[in-house]
Amino acid sequence: MIVSMIIPAYNAERFILRALQSLVDQNVENSEIIVVDNNSTDATVLMINEFMSSCSCPVKVISEKIQGEAAARNAGLAAATGKFIQYLDADDYLLPGKVDQHIRMAEKEELDFVIGGSIQKYTTGERWQRIPDTDPWKGLASGMFGDSNSNFYLKEVLTDIGGFDERIAIGTDIDLYFRLLAATDKVFVDTEPRSVYVHHDGERASDSNMISEYTRRVLNCYRIIKYLQKEEAEYYLENRSYFNAFAIKNLRFLATYDLEESLRLSRELYPNGIKKDDVARDVLPLFSLLYPYFGFEFIERLRLSVKEFLT
Repeated sequence: MIVSMIIPAYNAERFILRALQSLVDQNVENSEIIVVDNNSTDATVLMINEFMSSCSCPVKVISEKIQGEAAARNAGLAAATGKFIQYLDADDYLLPGKVDQHIRMAEKEELDFVIGGSIQKYTTGERWQRIPDTDPWKGLASGMFGDSNSNFYLKEVLTDIGGFDERIAIGTDIDLYFRLLAATDKVFVDTEPRSVYVHHDGERASDSNMISEYTRRVLNCYRIIKYLQKEEAEYYLENRSYFNAFAIKNLRFLATYDLEESLRLSRELYPNGIKKDDVARDVLPLFSLLYPYFGFEFIERLRLSVKEFLT
């Protein structure tokens, strides 16, 4: 089997047929489709079974009782017999030729991991292209990276690093990408969008969600920095301001929602204060140049007090 295409599905009756059809339309010989039902209570499984009865492509349905995307994706990985793995969220879809192109790239260059571009689509009709940074570490720090649908993996390397960490509630994909980059340099960035990530109505972030999100981003940047300092010291020194600027940028965003948590993390990450070499002018706003001179806390308290006064 050349490739296993895996769909984790939870109450996906509105979208599952579109996702399945996009995999069939890949027209890849010697492939399989695995759908992992993650405790659906709607008609998801019934619709999959009906689809299977009219589909010539091998489709396997398995069940994963542990709730969550990490457990579902790992269950699909364990059941897969393909050399390569293509994940697809049940509410998204792949563009024709995506899997074939990534198989060709991976086999020609003996790649472990292909990072892909995508189209971000909204129900309002708005859409934009997410083009990953051609430097994977920079992309992981900045957020300009592939997503669960646009990326493509050698099964062996996913298995070797232990798959998705089921202990993580949010950000399991970012954790996986970090461990993949740390494990292999056989990585290629394909900037051509070959999948569609659909954003749905009602996806509104609360303040608590934003606190969680920016905290996660800060810690992700810090994890990257500590790894690169130890394992890729020369590369890190050449790009120090870039990686620290994104850590600081996310600290600044976090301060807007939870100043005290942002200050706590800033003291933990920068016990001796932010240095001039940590500030990249092309990433941070101009006033951030004041952090090394007056301190992060003073400038952020000033910024927020001025913002409150103006509003």
